[in-house]
Amino acid sequence: MSALLTVTTLELMRLWGELVEAYHGVHGYGSTVAEVYAYRLMPYTPTAHMEGGEAFRATEMHQEAVSQVQRNAGMALKELCEQFAESYECEVAIDGRTPQMWWTYGGGDQFRSRAYVQVQHHEEPHL
Repeated sequence: MSALLTVTTLELMRLWGELVEAYHGVHGYGSTVAEVYAYRLMPYTPTAHMEGGEAFRATEMHQEAVSQVQRNAGMALKELCEQFAESYECEVAIDGRTPQMWWTYGGGDQFRSRAYVQVQHHEEPHL
């Protein structure tokens, strides 16, 4: 199952819109860069998100639930960027790496904070 299916439709629309802004060089964060926070891609999971005190946060059950929502958020960002790059025929980098390289070597499977997504469209050759 695609990790994108766990993200709300409204949030996906907002994120896609931010990537479109970056594509056109008008994103408010930094022109061709969008700042994406992990929590926007995380499905609500009671075990991971509930306030249970320090003892609960130390349990294996809680730690595994948190790890799972972080992996899901990372995979959702990777998939979103790959879909966007394919649809717009452009280059997308997450923290300076291709989406797959970010996932594999950049900590995408432990996405818990934010990532900087840069979108570069291909220049049309002048004839």
